[in-house]
Amino acid sequence: MPQLSRFHALLLLLLLLLAQGGVATGADTSDDTFHTQQSAREARQQLAGWIPAAMGLEAAIKTLQSRGFTCRAMQPATGLRSSTLCTLEPVAEVPPAQRFATSVTPIHWFVTLDSMDGTTISNVLVGRSPKDIGG
Repeated sequence: MPQLSRFHALLLLLLLLLAQGGVATGADTSDDTFHTQQSAREARQQLAGWIPAAMGLEAAIKTLQSRGFTCRAMQPATGLRSSTLCTLEPVAEVPPAQRFATSVTPIHWFVTLDSMDGTTISNVLVGRSPKDIGG
């Protein structure tokens, strides 16, 4: 009988987890927000999870816009049909009198979505200002 009780306790725990949606969806929502305080290399990795190779250009733009980026078309370089620049500006800084600690350095992010055919992503470039330490 104790085995049956332990089984039911585990089953109840599993059902609670499923009801919260964490296990049911399999989605890791911690990666839904762009991490502004990261290196450009880490940002490329995070963006690669959002914008897989050969993703549609419009879908990629919507993905970035839904996470706070502002996107606009640019003059494409030779060999490209389309180029879109998406930027993420730092959040407005809290006035010094209202701070509990020194604020982090504001980082401006630049993501360029290049397309050779005008419909699918062929290259994603990521940059930040100020540059990474040592980069």
